[in-house]
Amino acid sequence: MRKTKVPVAADILVAAEITGDRDVKIPHYVGHRERLRTRYLKSGIDSLSEYEALELLLTYASPRKDVKSEAKELFRRFKGLKGVLDAPHEFLIEVKGVGSRTALLIKLVKDMGMLYLKEQQIKKQQFGKPAQIVDYLRVAFGSLKDEHFITLFLNANGEIVAEEIISVGTVSETVVQPRRIFEKALKHKAAAMIFVHNHPGGTLKPTVEDIHLTKRLLELSYGLGVKVLDHLIITSNGYTSFLEKGLL
Repeated sequence: MRKTKVPVAADILVAAEITGDRDVKIPHYVGHRERLRTRYLKSGIDSLSEYEALELLLTYASPRKDVKSEAKELFRRFKGLKGVLDAPHEFLIEVKGVGSRTALLIKLVKDMGMLYLKEQQIKKQQFGKPAQIVDYLRVAFGSLKDEHFITLFLNANGEIVAEEIISVGTVSETVVQPRRIFEKALKHKAAAMIFVHNHPGGTLKPTVEDIHLTKRLLELSYGLGVKVLDHLIITSNGYTSFLEKGLL
């Protein structure tokens, strides 16, 4: 059976203008959607509220229907734009009207932003202080629900040449095997390393275990001639630098 194409609202509007048919019923949201697009193109993202930016994004996943209710429910359930972008795919599709296509688009937007930050702050950048790379790390790892331990490897020029997830644990801990870290260091011919791990609970205070692990890794690094530049604790709201705290 041949499928009937459902016309996009904007197509209906164009058809009405071409034919001069004033009886064509234009969906109420068409004008609103076009105003959002025009405002964004003319004045940029700052001309839209966070809610309006989300609504405009959703129109590209659902071009044939009003998405205002979905945008409002997403904003309400996840407490703002940040919560929406951080929400797992399986939670997004629980919202009425939000299908897999919309959830994929939302996740893609966040991941594209993460790749942008990674290219800007990580790739072939000389490391000087934590503030140079913390924005990327917070986006990439700050909102994860389980604890991850990551190592950034640097060459002799101080450029970050690789990023490796060493271990993934639970909401409160992860088991780190030093051997795996140093195997990766040899693989990447690293001259230095930066350790990073997230605290899903949101606290930025190093635990006793964090301090002991760092001291152990520091001691092992001396024998291999690989310098430890810092150990960063990351959350979605900030970071702690062991170097800045005098713990290295």
